This record gives sequence, structure tokens and C-alpha cells, in this order.
Amino acid sequence: MEVKLIRRDGHSALVEWFDGVGLQRGIVPVGKLEGEYIEREELDRAIPYGEPWEELVELRATSEDLARHLRNNGIWTYADLRANPERAQSCLMATYGVDYQVLLRMSRRK
Repeated sequence: MEVKLIRRDGHSALVEWFDGVGLQRGIVPVGKLEGEYIEREELDRAIPYGEPWEELVELRATSEDLARHLRNNGIWTYADLRANPERAQSCLMATYGVDYQVLLRMSRRK
């Protein structure tokens, strides 16, 4: 499987690959790399890299929640949305109830 070498540290390498859904990163033995390729079985054994964001935060937003936030903030039309991108972004954050501080707190707990 094709991988991108991110960093090499002694006998270990941090690599990145596309698994068909999204990007993944993991630590593999340098000796198992063949240029920009590695056997799929080695990726299956890779030590995962990064935070498991999908396990740290549970999203419970609904389209009704978003509509309510948008309307409460004066965004009723396409023109309103175009004229107030920062306010729309705030509505998205309020709808999902996740902000930077929450992510920091949740990732620190694990």
C-alpha cells in the first residue's frame, strides 16, 4: 500500500495513508518500508498516531437545532448567510456544542 513518510526516528517511521475513508497515521518499523510502499498487514499492526477525536466527542446536533440558532442570530436567507459568515460559524459551533476548550479538556483526559 502506498504511504507518505512523515517522520523517521531510529527504527520507527511515522507514515500516513488513505484507508478508503480518510487519512490515517501510524508508527511502523522502518525496515518494513519499501520506498513509499508497505504491506497492508504492517499498516494493520501500526501503532495509531494522534487523538481518537471520534471517541472523545459525541455530537448530538439536529438540523432543527441549526435552523433555530441561525434564525435567532438573524440569518434567515442566503443573503444573510453571505453577509454574516462569522455569525454563521458561531451558530454552527453553538449547534454542535463543541469548541476549542472542550477539545483540549477531552483530549487531556485520556
